[in-house]
Amino acid sequence: MTEIDISKVLIEGDTATIMGVKYQRVEKPMSRFVKNPDELVWENVKMVHYEVMEEGKAVWLGIYHNDGAIYHLNIGGDNLYVNYSDETV
Repeated sequence: MTEIDISKVLIEGDTATIMGVKYQRVEKPMSRFVKNPDELVWENVKMVHYEVMEEGKAVWLGIYHNDGAIYHLNIGGDNLYVNYSDETV
């Protein structure tokens, strides 16, 4: 039986090689607004601006990427809402 060290992962740009299998990152283009996203991952972020809005009933985040992209995240409401939007001009 041959042992394989599965802890070795080679990442090159948008590809990763795991156990000899090459995977390509696939990102769906985002529409301008996304309601209730189930997961957000940010890379290459230059700055995050956090503000409490509506007298503590909501939170707003501005996410500014190194490449100039700007996103807004709004969280709040009596029935919790999450809105994520691409504000890049």
